[in-house]
Amino acid sequence: MNSKEKTIQQLQTAEHLLKVTFPLVRDPKLLIGIVHNLNSCIDYAMEDVLDKELLVPKSLNGKIELLRKKYNPPPEHIEFIRKINRLISLYKESPVVFKRGNKQIICNENYDVEVLSVKEVENLISKAKEFLSHAGVL
Repeated sequence: MNSKEKTIQQLQTAEHLLKVTFPLVRDPKLLIGIVHNLNSCIDYAMEDVLDKELLVPKSLNGKIELLRKKYNPPPEHIEFIRKINRLISLYKESPVVFKRGNKQIICNENYDVEVLSVKEVENLISKAKEFLSHAGVL
C-alpha cells in the first residue's frame, strides 16, 4: 500500500468513526482517536507529496518548510497541520483529560483547556480534505 492509499484510508477511517461509530457509542474518547487518524492522514499525505525529494526531514517543522519551498500551500493549511500536531501533543502530555457531555476536555499543566467537540472534529476533517485536495492526494 503506497502513501496515497494510506492517506485515503486514514481519512475514510476518521470519517467512519465520526459518522457511524461515534453516534452509536457516544464516547468522546473517540474524538481524539479521530484526530489521531487525521494526523496519520496528514503524515502520509506529506510523505506522498515529498516523495520525490531526496532528503525528507523527520521533524514536522522540517517537512512544513520543505512543503512551503516546493508547493507553497496556503497559510491556513500550515496552521491546520500545526493544530492537529498540537492537539496530539497536548493530549499525550496532558495531566487531566475528561469528558463533559459529548466533548473531550484536555487540560495542560496550567489547566488551560482545549475542548474537542463533534463540530470541531467535523471542521478538522473538512480542513483535511481541503489540504489533501490542494496537495493533489485526493
